[in-house]
Amino acid sequence: MRADDIIFRYGGEEFVLFFPDSHSKDMISRVDNLREGLSKNPVCMKVDGELKTASVTASFGIAEYPRDSKNIQGLIEKADKAAYYSKRTGRNRVTLYTKDLNMTEGE
Repeated sequence: MRADDIIFRYGGEEFVLFFPDSHSKDMISRVDNLREGLSKNPVCMKVDGELKTASVTASFGIAEYPRDSKNIQGLIEKADKAAYYSKRTGRNRVTLYTKDLNMTEGE
């Protein structure tokens, strides 16, 4: 993350990453590096008193200002649709929101 980038928790397992002055190509590359780094570093946890390791995967959705929306709520909605598309089409991937993809939930 760069000094100007912002990350915050949006829901239980959802986070918003804000990359000012970035274009979708750069965001895809940076988020994919983050996704790959997460999947390569297992986490340790105690389960029933026993130490276990587990791999972590993450599905991401990306929306770009002002192309996808001119307000934060619209950007979050579009990125969320793209993230659900990532989950439905294989998980552990990054999807850029586009109007061309059928990104409706529940299909």
